[in-house]
Amino acid sequence: MSTYAVEARRSGLPGLWELHIAGVGVTQSHRLGDDAEFMVRDYLQVVGAADWDTAVLVIAEVDD
Repeated sequence: MSTYAVEARRSGLPGLWELHIAGVGVTQSHRLGDDAEFMVRDYLQVVGAADWDTAVLVIAEVDD
């Protein structure tokens, strides 16, 4: 099982978060929590990560 580190950063648009998945790419979400997890898993599935549905996600809010 893989572990993915995700940095959540506020975007320049109100109410939007950028989700930076280490070594994979970037997606976005309107809220942290379940919404962010869903968007990260969806992105992992799109890029072909075999364990997109079972991987451990470590999502941390980062201030820029």
